[in-house]
Amino acid sequence: MPHRTRLSAAAIAIPALAAALLLGAPSDAAPTELAAPPSEHRGEGYTITTRADVLAVGEEGFITVHIRAGDGLKVNDQYPHKLKFRQVPEGIALPKVVHKAQGRFENTQLFTFRVPVTASAAGTFGVSGRLRFSICSAKRCLIKKQSITVALRAH
Repeated sequence: MPHRTRLSAAAIAIPALAAALLLGAPSDAAPTELAAPPSEHRGEGYTITTRADVLAVGEEGFITVHIRAGDGLKVNDQYPHKLKFRQVPEGIALPKVVHKAQGRFENTQLFTFRVPVTASAAGTFGVSGRLRFSICSAKRCLIKKQSITVALRAH
């Protein structure tokens, strides 16, 4: 007779909470509708994940950018991480540059930028920028640059 495993509520809730944290949703808030599925770029020793809320015209939403260091590495807490937006379409308002002080370390392997964004018109928009960051091993630190593109949708 096959063995059945009963999953506890915690066994089901923990992966859902981990996914919410990875996507940047506060654990006590209902998940926010996303403009597009999160995008991910994997480089040597790191993963960059971006996502954007669906925007209501005139109301603030967020673009969330996670820098995750790979196994055995950490995000350099001494480096001045920076996100600079290059292409911002008309109808979208956000800071042109976001500095380390405006982000936060979730732990030694994860740094998050949560960028406020507002749309003055309905539509679908693409925002692109350049992320500068550093990851470290026990022996050395590497400075990285990564281009990002984020899809925004406003209604």
